[in-house]
Amino acid sequence: MLTDSQVRAAKPKDKPYKLADAGGLYLQVTPSEGKHWRWRYERGGKEKTYTIGSYPDVRLPDARSERDEARKALKAGRDPSREKKLLHAVSKINPDQTFFATARNWFDQRKPL
Repeated sequence: MLTDSQVRAAKPKDKPYKLADAGGLYLQVTPSEGKHWRWRYERGGKEKTYTIGSYPDVRLPDARSERDEARKALKAGRDPSREKKLLHAVSKINPDQTFFATARNWFDQRKPL
C-alpha cells in the first residue's frame, strides 16, 4: 500500500508509470508532472478505468474512500464510471434552458392578462 510520502516523492519519468495501492487503486504519474488517481475494475468481462482525480487536489485517503464508494456501486450492478459522467453532465445543465422552463416561459408570454 502507498503512503502519502511515496505519493509526494513520485517524480515524472520519460513515460507514464503507475504506483499501485490496493484494490485496483493506483496513481498514474505522467511526464508532464501530473499525478492522477485511477481505479481499475472489470465489468462485463472488460477492463475499465474509473478516474478519481488529481493529486494533490485528491489526497490518498480521499482517493481510497471514492474507490470504496465506486466499488459499492459496482456491486449494486451499476457502472461507476458511467454514473460519474452522467452526474457531471447533469451538473452542467442550466435550469433556465430545460424544456420545462422554456415551455413555461412560452405559456406565460401567451396567456391572457
